Order: sequence, then structure tokens, then C-alpha cells
Amino acid sequence: MISPVKIPGNRTFLEQIAVFRQQGYMRIQVDGHLLSIEEAIDYDYEPKDPERSFLVIERILTQDDEESYQKLADSIEIAFQEGQGRCLLENIQTKEQIHFSERFEKDGIVFHLPDLYFFTFNNPYGACPLCEGYGKIMEIDENLVIPDKNLSVYEDAVAC
Repeated sequence: MISPVKIPGNRTFLEQIAVFRQQGYMRIQVDGHLLSIEEAIDYDYEPKDPERSFLVIERILTQDDEESYQKLADSIEIAFQEGQGRCLLENIQTKEQIHFSERFEKDGIVFHLPDLYFFTFNNPYGACPLCEGYGKIMEIDENLVIPDKNLSVYEDAVAC
């Protein structure tokens, strides 16, 4: 279980992982390499790609008992907190990652958090922002207004 490293604007990467060490975390994954936080601090390790820096929350062996499920649930909650709503599960053997997000977004599109008013038919809150709930977009078609672009305004280029 890993979460993306989010560095506040007033800290460097090394200062942030020192904070992680104070919080009790032991490992960090930087540029695809698994390091102990002590190693990263001792060698002044700076990532080549900060977007590929992950805090290792927990290494989990899957077992079918209640204690393992509780530990997994706690780790997921911590991963979402540390990753500001993002969490990843990585299989150590295959390096396959599964991404999870608490945010309402997909492919760069951010969606509104649904609530009761969102589904009310006569409330503008749930209406499409483009057509404002009418189902049609009122626009001016430039090709219909000026059918012949070679004419000037004085030569009646604008069609009524």
C-alpha cells in the first residue's frame, strides 16, 4: 500500500521525508527504487521525477482473517490521508499498480459531488452548465451569417 508523496510549498523533498520519519514511516519508493527513509536522508537522495515518489504505508500479506482485514482498512484510510485522496496498491512481485481515488474525477475531468439538489428536475444546480438544462445550445453559426468569406461588409457579406 503506497500513497503519492505530496510536498507542501514551503518544504523540500528531504524535509518532507524527515517529517515522514518522525511520523513513524520506514520506507519510501523513489524513481522505482524502494529505499528506507534513513537511506534517503543519509544520501541526500533527490528524486529525478517527484511524481514517481511514493510513501510506503504498509506491506501487506493477504490472509483471510478479521485482523488482516482491519489492518488493511486502517492502512487504506492512512494512505488516502497521506496521498490527499489518492492511494495505490502495488504487487511487489509483478510491479503492477492499482490506483484508487476518493475524488470525483476521471481523465482530467472533475465532477461535482452529488447531493439531493443535483437530481431535482427543476433546480438549476443539477442542470448542464453548457445548455443550462434546456437540451439545446444557443450559438451563432458563423458560416450561416457570412456565407461567402470573400465578400466585404459593403458587398453584403452578412446574410440576414
